[in-house]
Amino acid sequence: MAAALNERFGTVAKKTSYSSREELSNALGEARQLFPEIWSLLDSARGELANRGIDVAAYDRLRALDATRDAGVVSVDVVESAGAMLGGGVLKSAQLNHEGHAAATEACSVLRGALPQIDWEALDRAEAEEIAAMGTLGPALWKKIVFGVIAIVVAAVLIAALMFMRMSAGR
Repeated sequence: MAAALNERFGTVAKKTSYSSREELSNALGEARQLFPEIWSLLDSARGELANRGIDVAAYDRLRALDATRDAGVVSVDVVESAGAMLGGGVLKSAQLNHEGHAAATEACSVLRGALPQIDWEALDRAEAEEIAAMGTLGPALWKKIVFGVIAIVVAAVLIAALMFMRMSAGR
């Protein structure tokens, strides 16, 4: 499960720009939830392996890295900008924990390597299907469609109003 969640975190961390504040907020919330859960699951697996007498020193070295203790979202910067949007606004940027993601990827490999007799690929497929069934924190498709339709209607009304004002001014 940790590997599947870490893969999802990597997908969230790869995206570099968002079309709305809500989309960015959802991505940051998802990263904040995923990262500690990934390491919690990895720590549990490490504990089970250690209890069975399996060497976990390589995992412990990875876990000692600062990046594994940081949050999924390293920083969020908010800057007021006169040109950010029509008439001013706020620009928001965030830095996600790519180093922690890489360490989690390595930790998954280290822990899997401790149990070579397990078919990890089959487990990965099953867990990916389970996570996909849960969905993500992103906006629902119907919401995107409604906002798109509203934007088109507003644009059409503005164009009609502009044409009406030009025709009225020409009289």
